[in-house]
Amino acid sequence: MTGIESSAKPQGDRAMSKNMAPPQPHGEEPTHAEIAKRARAIWLCEGCPEGKAEEHWKEAIRQLKLEARG
Repeated sequence: MTGIESSAKPQGDRAMSKNMAPPQPHGEEPTHAEIAKRARAIWLCEGCPEGKAEEHWKEAIRQLKLEARG
C-alpha cells in the first residue's frame, strides 16, 4: 500500500467530486497536498486498485494543471 492509498471504502462518483482539490491560481504549480488529494480521489473512483499510485499521481497533476489554465 502506498501513501495515497488507505483502508477507506470507495464511495463511487460522489468520492471524486467531494474529494477534488480546487484548482490553484493561474500559472502556479499544484501543491503536494492538492496532488495527493486529487490522486486519492482518482484512486477511490477506480475502486482502490493496487499498484497504480504513480499513474494516479501523474493524472492528478495533469488534471490540476489543466484546470488551472481555465
